[in-house]
Amino acid sequence: LRANMAEVALTRIHTVKRTKQTLEVLTKDAWELVFVFAEESHARGLEEFVIARAMPDTCVKVFAFLYKSPGPGFPKMYDAVAEYGRLGFPNKRFVIEAELNKDYEFCSTYPSIFVLPAIADLDLLNHVAKFRSRQRIPVCVYEHPDTGAGLYRSSQPLVGMRHRSKQDETYMHFLRNEKQKKMVVMDSRPKTNAQANRLGGGGFENKANYKHVKIYFQDIENIHVVRNSLATLRAAYKGGASREKMAAAEQQWHKHIGLVLQSAKDTVTQLVEKRASCLVHCSDGWDRTAQTVSLSELIMDPYYRTVHGFAILIEKEWCSFGHQFGRRHGHGMNIRNPKDSQRSPIFTQYLHAVVQLLRQFPTSFEFNENLLIFLLQEVYTCRFGTFLFDNERQRVKADVFGDTVPVWAYVFVNAEVFTNPVFSETKGMLPLDKLRTDCISLMPWREYHCKVIEGRSSLDEYKFEEQLL
Repeated sequence: LRANMAEVALTRIHTVKRTKQTLEVLTKDAWELVFVFAEESHARGLEEFVIARAMPDTCVKVFAFLYKSPGPGFPKMYDAVAEYGRLGFPNKRFVIEAELNKDYEFCSTYPSIFVLPAIADLDLLNHVAKFRSRQRIPVCVYEHPDTGAGLYRSSQPLVGMRHRSKQDETYMHFLRNEKQKKMVVMDSRPKTNAQANRLGGGGFENKANYKHVKIYFQDIENIHVVRNSLATLRAAYKGGASREKMAAAEQQWHKHIGLVLQSAKDTVTQLVEKRASCLVHCSDGWDRTAQTVSLSELIMDPYYRTVHGFAILIEKEWCSFGHQFGRRHGHGMNIRNPKDSQRSPIFTQYLHAVVQLLRQFPTSFEFNENLLIFLLQEVYTCRFGTFLFDNERQRVKADVFGDTVPVWAYVFVNAEVFTNPVFSETKGMLPLDKLRTDCISLMPWREYHCKVIEGRSSLDEYKFEEQLL
């Protein structure tokens, strides 16, 4: 769709509203376009055209499947075995498991390859899967090279009001680091929310049964609160709100960003300074868990702060472990319902947290804000296959890896646009004592939001190479 020489990806469209000869189009990131026609029939015709093409009934009808195929010259971006090998797996404590979930029957929303404690047998794993929401058992995604502490991710245990699993309790015991007395659980939710989940059969590791577990609630709000907060912020920028209302909206949004950053900081503190293995989970383990785990790894591992490493990090923790890109961004299930309560800018929130890290440590990242802005745009356009569907199983079934172009092909061929000119390659983690997470220390990203609302982007000034091979 073109308006005043600006291009609008059809899947970026959130709602279409017609009043006689006027058609109002609102995008998912708050850009509002108004078309006025001489004839009402023309307005009606465009309305029908946009609805039919902007809201397809299945994800396989989006533009990514028509865009230039990567062909044999562009290999698959993410190789799980290679990345886990870089991280030091397998070793005496862990195995790379490639058979258990190769057909996605053990856990339909997990990748086909993941890392498990070598001591855990199949019978134990099957029992643990039955006691974890959606069978998303604790798996290791990172082992600190100096302390040996493991970073794990999972979903909540199904304790309900009175259930327990001795197998799950035993498995948690296996996750501890050497000489670690209590396994640390970083529950991303506010404690009241986690307690409420018990009424629905979920919950958290009750200390009465998990005697070797210490749990910390991180107070990160759910998808509905985050969605409303960002909508309030954009409304303040868009509507010319008073300075006080704009500051209040920014502060509320920064509160949510700060909580995620603080959770990552606390997790790294446990892994590095206290040499304690940590399990991170929320409810299902694909939203707040992905935020905390990937930010923690970004802080600890300088490889993930390179352009290529950041791509691997997103592929690993967000795409392969089942963040619902399709559902959260409205190009998966329930596409034609703009009021779908499952839509939420969780990935946007994560990238905003990364922006804060870039600004606090300007020479520590090989990539710049342009890359984050580009990803924020492309998560809605459906031009590339990377952010389609909700998990690896669905992408394999739709042959996303063979029939679409990964977003990283475009990034790598236009690397100069996304490269930080003041990057200074260093070893080791970001200094925790200099990492600020409070609202006052976080910097507004007003320029980005205001440009989006106006249908502009800081990337407009660049000429991009379209030849990907």
